Amino acid sequence: MLRVSDEPSPLRLFIRSRRVPAGLILTGILCLLVPLIGHTVLPMPTSGTESGTVAVPAWRLVAVAIAFVPAICCQSPFGEGEAACGHHWRRLRTLVLAVYSTGSAVLLTVICWIAFGDAIAVAVLRGFIGWWGFSALTGRLLGWRLAWAGPLAALPLLIFWGFSLEGPRWWEFTARPAGDGPAWAVAIALLAVGVLAYEADPWRRQQLRAVLRAVGRTTHQ
Repeated sequence: MLRVSDEPSPLRLFIRSRRVPAGLILTGILCLLVPLIGHTVLPMPTSGTESGTVAVPAWRLVAVAIAFVPAICCQSPFGEGEAACGHHWRRLRTLVLAVYSTGSAVLLTVICWIAFGDAIAVAVLRGFIGWWGFSALTGRLLGWRLAWAGPLAALPLLIFWGFSLEGPRWWEFTARPAGDGPAWAVAIALLAVGVLAYEADPWRRQQLRAVLRAVGRTTHQ
């Protein structure tokens, strides 16, 4: 029989029930790839240039994957039943996601700063923020296992319609200069939407519906 001191902590149980270790390994591999292949330029189709293509550095593509991996690790083997596990379990999930995401962002930014300089590092951080928010929104809508689907579907569309003869359009938040205000606004808006989507778990949605029903009954009395 296990002694109390030998029982795994809630944090360890949580991490074991997810794919967090595999996600951490994948994040580490992707971060190592950034300085190795980041300078590689790939021609991507676009509607905004005379040639019909635009040169996209590989670091932009790798950064997308690094941004959505933490959201995939939110996938629960218990499904929606986990919503009944109480506030402590939900808070633990949020803590793991926050630490994992922040660590990934810091590691990616530092590596890009060392390999490419501060301008690209800031642009990469902005891209991470936006793609993280989009992956959180996708995970809430389609399930956390498919959190990658939204960013990977949106990236080629963003590249295709995000360029003109003058350069990246204002809403192409992954390609604009580091200090570009509209690009930062888009990234922060995506982050805000992603956080709101993450917080809208089944338990909170049920609580909101109960409040709205109570307000409705009060209004009709």
